[in-house]
Amino acid sequence: MEAALTAFAGREAWVHAEWIPGGFLRNMHVRVADGYLRGGGPYRVALRCIGDSWVRIEDVTDWELDAEGRLCFFAFGDAEQRLARTLEISPQPLPA
Repeated sequence: MEAALTAFAGREAWVHAEWIPGGFLRNMHVRVADGYLRGGGPYRVALRCIGDSWVRIEDVTDWELDAEGRLCFFAFGDAEQRLARTLEISPQPLPA
């Protein structure tokens, strides 16, 4: 998981983040300086972006890397495993 995240360092990426209930952002264009994975599970995932901005998600329990190079992190919020937060990092713009 960490290798897939740090592979975005020094590259442009498009970010989708969602927190439920609450809101989301879609296709935020960033240039990633570094990617961080911390904790022993659940995890904290953070992107430090060029220009001193950060994107961070906590309590990550699951992740996947798809065939198009999109890396998705998931945090489930309760015993019923309902999605609470997600962070998707893509090497190209995400579908609208």
